[in-house]
Amino acid sequence: MPIAYDATASDGQGSITSLTFSHTCTGSNRILFVAPVLDITASDLVSGVTYNGVAMTQINKRAGTVSFAYLYYLINPATGANNVVISTTSSTTIRGMSASY
Repeated sequence: MPIAYDATASDGQGSITSLTFSHTCTGSNRILFVAPVLDITASDLVSGVTYNGVAMTQINKRAGTVSFAYLYYLINPATGANNVVISTTSSTTIRGMSASY
């Protein structure tokens, strides 16, 4: 069975230590990806990402010329509308994008 797109969500705010936004997962055999992006001046500040209170696993992180990007995943996330929470160790601009399949 091919992979099927489910949903996306995103949000962003400046000068915060935690960004929360809702993402809705549906279907079966689910996977959720979350990509936090911080200002480059923020450096490596992400301390964790959760979905519905469940810790997500970091796949990778990369410093670019204008931002610091991360990628997290969670296999079989809860269905329905739940919160994605991106936490940092210091106040910074945080943008977060999520996609489920």
